[in-house]
Amino acid sequence: MYNMGMHISEERLTAWKKAFAKSGIKYETDDEYKEAIFNLVGYFETLIEMDKQQKADSSNAKPDLN
Repeated sequence: MYNMGMHISEERLTAWKKAFAKSGIKYETDDEYKEAIFNLVGYFETLIEMDKQQKADSSNAKPDLN
């Protein structure tokens, strides 16, 4: 769910609306746009954390001595 403490300026919200519209995405309210933005950002944050963890795991692996 959208983090109500997250602030998005009107200028940024308008830019996001235009970006969504280019992909054929239309929401009814600003809150729906804000929730979609929050979810999208959260998705990318999760992917970044997974990538960091994978890199840390692979750098901690023992080298193959064969």
